[in-house]
Amino acid sequence: MNTLEVVLARRNRRAAWNKHAATLRDADKPKPSGPKPGKGNGRPLTHGHENAYWRHIKANEPACDECIEAHERAKEQQRIRHHERKAAG
Repeated sequence: MNTLEVVLARRNRRAAWNKHAATLRDADKPKPSGPKPGKGNGRPLTHGHENAYWRHIKANEPACDECIEAHERAKEQQRIRHHERKAAG
């Protein structure tokens, strides 16, 4: 075996081990829970006026009053939850 063959064999062994070690490392990690197709943008799918508000916006039409009020209420609740979580630690 000449020097080049030795170097290539060592490199291939190292690459194979690194790939194997990476699969072992990734086995314990949870799978990423990104946006699912058809499920919106990672937000929970709610069937109320607060979700209908975004349907109005997406359709490029003015939102009705109930949708705007529900959206404002949802924003306020989210703001309160955010501050509660922040205060809790």
